[in-house]
Amino acid sequence: LKFHLTAADLSIGRGANLSLLKRFSSKPLDPFRFESHAEWAKAPALVAYTSGATGVPKGVVFTNEMVEAQLGILSKHFGVGPGVRDLPLLAIFSLFHVSLGACSVFPP
Repeated sequence: LKFHLTAADLSIGRGANLSLLKRFSSKPLDPFRFESHAEWAKAPALVAYTSGATGVPKGVVFTNEMVEAQLGILSKHFGVGPGVRDLPLLAIFSLFHVSLGACSVFPP
């Protein structure tokens, strides 16, 4: 994803300027409460998209339960956690690193 954003209220060059970001609220969202852990576990956490290497790219819904299990595997079996630096094969894995307190490295 490539885009241009000028970090000023002035319109310089192509792309949006800082006033675009100022349109969105910085107020934190109200917390959402689930009735039970089971309800939370089955709720969607994120949507990841397949590469399309074997057909049309499609979205895959990850539930909280799936993400929690994957975080457990990364932590227990691969030692991902605070103070760890890793270069993820796929950018989506950086979300897991942040969740576990690890650092993702992205080369130029």
